[in-house]
Amino acid sequence: MNEHHYLYAIVWADRSLPPLGPGVDARFAVESVPCGQVAALASRVGLDRFDLAKLQEGTADVKWLSDLAVRHNAIVSEAAACGAVLPLRLGVLFQSRASLLAKVARHEPRVAEFLRFLGDRREWAVKVYLDQSLAERELLPGGPPAEEPPDRTERAGTTPGQGALYLAARRLQRARASQLQAAVRREVAAVRDSLQDLADAWRQLRLLPQALLDRPEEMVFNGAFLLARPQERPFQTLWGRLQRDLAPKGLVLEATGPWPAYHFCPALDPDGENGAAGLRGAAAGIAPAVGKGTSLITG
Repeated sequence: MNEHHYLYAIVWADRSLPPLGPGVDARFAVESVPCGQVAALASRVGLDRFDLAKLQEGTADVKWLSDLAVRHNAIVSEAAACGAVLPLRLGVLFQSRASLLAKVARHEPRVAEFLRFLGDRREWAVKVYLDQSLAERELLPGGPPAEEPPDRTERAGTTPGQGALYLAARRLQRARASQLQAAVRREVAAVRDSLQDLADAWRQLRLLPQALLDRPEEMVFNGAFLLARPQERPFQTLWGRLQRDLAPKGLVLEATGPWPAYHFCPALDPDGENGAAGLRGAAAGIAPAVGKGTSLITG
């Protein structure tokens, strides 16, 4: 069987870790592979189970990818529960143990710098969703408009006076939409600034489209906050108060964590090797989707 090595994360070499169990290929256990002052958490994988071409093209089976992502994240999370971890993105493979060690050794100083910075800090995710009808009632003067202006088909045959009324209604609708956006931005900025005061770092993440959300509201904020463990309880208390204050205004707050510091990792080899095969932290997000980000590192 042709075997490669799969890299999950990098930790301090002197870390005491519990057994992490099987890797993404259940036939092989996760190992801590020392490399100077750091160690790679890796496991062997058989290419009879990993189609590299499909991984790199993003055409692998969806269920298999989902199982891979879940196991990858579980291993990283178990390691992060015991201390600082630099998590790697999904699908980083090496042709041999020697090539894995060579790559980690190359980046050892920068990895160590990150692990020292991270210390006992962990990531918390905060999302804000908008219930538009409730927000219109509570955040806009006079509440929602009495009725929507007619569409173009309904306007066929209208008198000039009716056309003017329609245009006025459309202007009012656009003005109110702009007012609502401004009001929501102010509320979200207040939430962000309040939470930021307790965090050592934060990142604003891209908003997810409605098609990817398992809820009816629109996402209006998506952020990651890096917290020292003593700050986690005050953060949760503040978030709970903000949640209660904003719910009547049509803003739904959601906080999850703690997570490994997925969104605060350094980008190692930012340009990759030959534009593709660099070693990268998991800044793309928790269990990033396999596609162009998948790396095959040769050596």
